[in-house]
Amino acid sequence: MFPNASVVIGSHELDWSLEQPWGESPVPELYVRELNSSPQLARATNRNMVFSGDACKNRAELLSRAVDMTFDADVSLDSIKSIWRFWSAKPDSVLVRGMVRT
Repeated sequence: MFPNASVVIGSHELDWSLEQPWGESPVPELYVRELNSSPQLARATNRNMVFSGDACKNRAELLSRAVDMTFDADVSLDSIKSIWRFWSAKPDSVLVRGMVRT
């Protein structure tokens, strides 16, 4: 669907997934093998890729360290602090935030 897109994956994670025995883990072996040989693949080696999911849905929550909906504000704050810690651990790290669903 996206022939000009780059697919970025952590080098360590991709190598790990390629080493998993077939049929013994949730790793989609055929997809991983194809991804490894894809010209669209870009291995991330010197940076962290941080996926925040719904723990931090947008820039405002990241900067304010306050989420607009939560069951426990302290747990949400701890999650955002962890995101900041992982994101700032290495230069050029990438943060992929969650999304607001409509």
